[in-house]
Amino acid sequence: MRAVLTALHRWVGLALALVLLVVALSGVLLLARGPYYRWQHPSFGQPIAAQDRAGWPAVLEAITRRFGDEVRTIKVPQPGMHVFQVWLADGSEAFVDARAGTLLDRWHPTDRLPALLFDLHVHLMAGERGELINGAIALLTTTFLVIGGALIWWPRRASMPLRAVWPRSWAPGALLRSHAAVGVVTAGPLLVFLLTGAGMAFSASVMPALSRLLDAAPPTVVRAQVASDGRGHVPWAVALARFDEAMAALDTSRRDGEAQLVFITPPGVSGTAMVARVRLPGEWHPNGRSIVVLHPHTGDVLQTMDARREGAGTRLGHALYPIHAARIGSGPSWLLVALAILAGLGLAVLSGSGLVTWVQRRVRRRGTSAHVDGQGRARKRSMALARTQ
Repeated sequence: MRAVLTALHRWVGLALALVLLVVALSGVLLLARGPYYRWQHPSFGQPIAAQDRAGWPAVLEAITRRFGDEVRTIKVPQPGMHVFQVWLADGSEAFVDARAGTLLDRWHPTDRLPALLFDLHVHLMAGERGELINGAIALLTTTFLVIGGALIWWPRRASMPLRAVWPRSWAPGALLRSHAAVGVVTAGPLLVFLLTGAGMAFSASVMPALSRLLDAAPPTVVRAQVASDGRGHVPWAVALARFDEAMAALDTSRRDGEAQLVFITPPGVSGTAMVARVRLPGEWHPNGRSIVVLHPHTGDVLQTMDARREGAGTRLGHALYPIHAARIGSGPSWLLVALAILAGLGLAVLSGSGLVTWVQRRVRRRGTSAHVDGQGRARKRSMALARTQ
């Protein structure tokens, strides 16, 4: 049994080594995405003043005037990211100045480093199919590399101490002991980030399963379809006022901060409502999971959903992203950031050291085999020569 587990650990690790290396390093670099944007655009770090928010209707009007029906989602300015971010129908994104409404930048995923890293980390640059493959890789890594590696290490723990994390040399034995020690030290953080990543990749199945398991209360369904009468949507000033009123009605305590508007999905060409994602006080998700739905023509509030009042299974599903992204609430959670860096770098080291050790042993084995073959041939030549003399 141990031999089978060792073989599975080795070959699954070798098959996934390069992919895991890319996913791990891109995940670590994505932790610095906010500081990177603020370095590129210092204005993004400016605080959001009351007069700035008063100017949002004009900026939103400029966005819809510029992009029209291309707009899919708009993220309004947030603390530390004082800019409007727009997702468009062709898969591109754009930054729009939060005060002047001018276009600052527009890009596709391969055009900018943060977007490229995100596409690599989440989708393996293969869209939704790549995200599902990524989830399957996370489950394989959890089963055969993290858990399987710990089971292989346990009987050999006396000869593979945890102090061997830093290898004394590049010899295969030293690298193997380091590989085992790094795997054990990072096993806990790796399980957290691998399982949350897999949970998000398979959220369509995971969310209902969590609900059935914990509370039998299905998630609230957002009803975003409306009868369209051909009129344009209500002015942005009216829509924002309605969103504020609905958020105030949801957030009655105001003891832990104020509700924040995060995303707005404008009405489509026809038949869809105006939907806002809201983060209420106490929500872990940095982008919020609470919802406000407006009628696009009248501005009437059609539906609200307080994510804090969802069932335990749904709330646990909502917690997967903030844990995986190391961002609980409105900012980074430094403990989770430290664990994410440990897990990401640990996974990169495990992938690299496992691959190097395997190559070294293959080279050494071939060298030994060649040496033995050479000795055999020399012995045969000596015997042949002896017979002729």
